[in-house]
Amino acid sequence: MNWFLRFLIGLVATGIGLVLVVRTRKVVLQVGYINWAEAHLGGGGTYYFIKLLGLLVMVLGILFAFGIIKVF
Repeated sequence: MNWFLRFLIGLVATGIGLVLVVRTRKVVLQVGYINWAEAHLGGGGTYYFIKLLGLLVMVLGILFAFGIIKVF
């Protein structure tokens, strides 16, 4: 995979992660509450889970964009 496509995919993944972190309330309203997260992470567990997922997607997107990890 060439560097431009890898960088573009990483940038898109980072953007998706940023949307998950910044717009957590709208995401939860669209997908609903996650029962597992509410049971194991306490009150507001769904919001916490979505924010953690967004941070993970952002970090993986940055690592992929700069070629530190290779998925394909």
